[in-house]
Amino acid sequence: MAVGDLHKIEVHRKHSRHWLWYVTAISFVTGALLAACLRTQRQWRADLGIGVWRPEIIAEHLKASREEAKGYKAELAATRGRVTELENTLAQGGRDKELFNQELQKYKMLMGLVELEGPGIIMRLDDSTLRSATSDPEEIESLLLHDYDLQRVVNELRVAGAEAISLNGQRIVERTAIRCVGPVAHVNNVPIGTPYEITAIGDPQVLRSGLTIRGGIVDWLKTLGFPVELKAMPKVRVPAYTGPIELRFAKPVSASKQEADKAKGGKQ
Repeated sequence: MAVGDLHKIEVHRKHSRHWLWYVTAISFVTGALLAACLRTQRQWRADLGIGVWRPEIIAEHLKASREEAKGYKAELAATRGRVTELENTLAQGGRDKELFNQELQKYKMLMGLVELEGPGIIMRLDDSTLRSATSDPEEIESLLLHDYDLQRVVNELRVAGAEAISLNGQRIVERTAIRCVGPVAHVNNVPIGTPYEITAIGDPQVLRSGLTIRGGIVDWLKTLGFPVELKAMPKVRVPAYTGPIELRFAKPVSASKQEADKAKGGKQ
């Protein structure tokens, strides 16, 4: 093989090596840009607190929840109309019916079907201010208020003797469910978001003490940077419950059956 041919082969090999370096460098830069884009997108979602919930999915959930809430409100309006009709009938009766009506009003208050007012507290909560200090999605998730945080506040208020409680205008009653659906909380199947405002009627000092006890819910929230504002008020107002009140499956046990069960139990 001639020297010229050897020189051509060597030049070709050098060009081939250069081409491989170019491809490698371009692939590396492309990969780095892609990784940066993914990190930016992940960070954006984390900062918004929406995780894998896309805006269109959130919109669908909100629309479905609103439609469900409309149905409940219509059902409640019909039931309240019937109750008003019964009350008017009772008002036309004598003393016995008047006493019965008073009992009816008392149970309506206990069930949360009427708006109430009295002394109490107002508590405002928001997501932790420490969110801006981290970029880890799991840490950011732990610094958001969740349904179990709200439920714990409600439980503490009940233990402290709260007679009526509302959360962002939703009355908390025995059938109330507090649950997270994506980035928002649902109370009585109504979507609500931060900041949360909890209103409770009761002895203001006792309610405040129940929440601020050492190691309690307020102490824990403040440790994690959650802004907490708590005020004792001479008068607060709690709205009436607007969710469904009909029982579809539960039926009362008759007095005769209760007596029979007691008699049967006594013989055993």
